[in-house]
Amino acid sequence: MEKQQEKRQTLNAAISSLTSGRTSPILSTLNTSWDDISSAQQRYYQRKTKETVLAALSVISPGQEEDLWDALRQDTSLSTSGKKMISRKSFDPSSAIIDSLVKTYYQADSWQTKRQILSIFCQ
Repeated sequence: MEKQQEKRQTLNAAISSLTSGRTSPILSTLNTSWDDISSAQQRYYQRKTKETVLAALSVISPGQEEDLWDALRQDTSLSTSGKKMISRKSFDPSSAIIDSLVKTYYQADSWQTKRQILSIFCQ
């Protein structure tokens, strides 16, 4: 636990430096199964991961973060726990539409717009 906390503090310092303090620190480390945490906790970890990845991408490829991220997502050679990660794009022809809807959802200013976008996913 102490080693995890030390690593998290190091990561927080790096993210703070990369984003000039615009990103809040990561307050906890996920130590239980993803399926065992609440949807609010899942959203928290997703948000913090997105902020961290975007901060790194902005250093590696300034102004081209999306292009690099798309290339990584399409790379099926990445693996986690010995399992191949399969990009949604490799088997879902409508992924461009889904990606556009997700991007629009995160950019939406009102909850009504977000709700309308979510209703598209439900259908």
